[in-house]
Amino acid sequence: MKKNVVMFQLPVQEFKSIKRWGNIPLAASMLKAMALKEGLAEYFDIEILPPDVVNHAGDAWLIDYLVAKHPDVLCASLYFWNSQRSIYIAEQLKKRLPDLLFVVGGPEISKDTTNIMENQNIDFGCIGEGEEAFVAILRAIADNQTPPAVPGLFWRQGKKLSLNQGCSIVKNLDLLPSFLKMGILDLKNKPIVPYETMRGCTYSCLYCATGTLPWRCFSADRVINDLAILHENGVKKVHLFCSNFLRHPDFFTICSELAAVNADRGMSLSFTSYAEDVSREKAEALKACNFEVGELGLQTVNKKTLKIIRRPPLNKSRF
Repeated sequence: MKKNVVMFQLPVQEFKSIKRWGNIPLAASMLKAMALKEGLAEYFDIEILPPDVVNHAGDAWLIDYLVAKHPDVLCASLYFWNSQRSIYIAEQLKKRLPDLLFVVGGPEISKDTTNIMENQNIDFGCIGEGEEAFVAILRAIADNQTPPAVPGLFWRQGKKLSLNQGCSIVKNLDLLPSFLKMGILDLKNKPIVPYETMRGCTYSCLYCATGTLPWRCFSADRVINDLAILHENGVKKVHLFCSNFLRHPDFFTICSELAAVNADRGMSLSFTSYAEDVSREKAEALKACNFEVGELGLQTVNKKTLKIIRRPPLNKSRF
């Protein structure tokens, strides 16, 4: 009999009557795509809770809703705004479903987040990128075996925590299946959809976890095909939450093809970068694609501070 896997991502709490949600379960979609690619549908039914449920449900209602689904495995994407609440939901579920396994991932998890690593309600988790670790965890659950030595993967047996050293990294991003091509993410009524063209960063700033990961990029073909799917499905806004889109090695190829895909300008886009990386040629390429917003980071102009945080000196003339 297949096991039921339920994945959820809780939103930023907005204490106002009119809410503008941007809570898109991107990570869960990527993990599910990887699990399906690896043939785990033979052993698991994997469901991602829709935003309409997680965005509006109170804790008590959501707990009852999840109990009624009777999951065997509950998976949560943890961020600083939802980690405590997500873990609380799982704790309450385990009181009513004692055999439930709780799996966590996300940028909130590191060796330093002791409130997560030491929580006895968490059965499995991953430090770093989750695709390979998630597959390894599900296979371990299906086979009732100890997980393999995937870097960053951790699990609990009784009160003992076991942690594989290192951080889980996907070296070739193009080997990851496209959750958009597989139709995993429901694109209806999404006010904005985040999308990544790269992982890691060219910088290694002391304060930023992204800079601890090696810089890798999806190919131009992969990016264009995915963005075309978003356009075909009527998505109006896309945010490239990459560390620095303007440094993508295929920047001009992507922009040239995206301008053709988005010729009707039905989709507006935004990006993050640094002012020093903006040139007139790149600005014109962005304009042709209908990029309307650019977030240009400026941490400080203080030379001493820049050195301490491991940032290169500011190029004032370029800025």
